[in-house]
Amino acid sequence: MRVDIDGKKGVQLGQYRRRDLTWVVVRRKLVERSAVPPTELDALWTEALRWPFFDKGKYERRNLVFNAADLTDEDAETLLGWLSKLAGAVRRCGVKAKA
Repeated sequence: MRVDIDGKKGVQLGQYRRRDLTWVVVRRKLVERSAVPPTELDALWTEALRWPFFDKGKYERRNLVFNAADLTDEDAETLLGWLSKLAGAVRRCGVKAKA
């Protein structure tokens, strides 16, 4: 999933497969390319980490990771609502101005 603003990637949800597992990663580094204030991003990440299906990334601690196969229908609805909120913040704030 991407939120493109002026042709720039704002949010990416990456999918990785290993055997029967499908891991999905929300990359904080890419989200930080947007102009969403750090306090708002911190609040969104804190909200996401309260749900049992999200975990911090093993290699990049600021990423959020979940196994798509483990999601219940309720988890999927929660996740989609959160991703919509994240995408809305990126659209509202736009990308960072170049210094």
